[in-house]
Amino acid sequence: MTAGIFEGIEFDRETLQEAAGDEMLAATEIADLLVRRGVPFREAHGIVGDLVRQCVAEGRNLSDLTREEIASRSDELDDEYYEVLKQGSWLESKRSEGGTSSASLKAQIELASARVTEIS
Repeated sequence: MTAGIFEGIEFDRETLQEAAGDEMLAATEIADLLVRRGVPFREAHGIVGDLVRQCVAEGRNLSDLTREEIASRSDELDDEYYEVLKQGSWLESKRSEGGTSSASLKAQIELASARVTEIS
């Protein structure tokens, strides 16, 4: 009976991929980069917030900011900033239970499938 809920589900993969490619989703990853480099979280949050506000105001992506622009916000931001923004890298970084990495998603799908089978 419950398995019927999932019958006919279709996903618009193009739309999902486009949504997952929104660099603003990676803002927390930039903050995490700063924290790993010794910047206190509160300060890292403020730095990233300033970068995001600038991009929103100017209609730009985070990756459009120049090296000079990011360096002016923090000495701890360098070329790794752009690596973090590469599409999908932030999705794969979330490896905990319920995270967005491919391995985490596979585990979640397997668990959900097993539970649906149990109650069917």
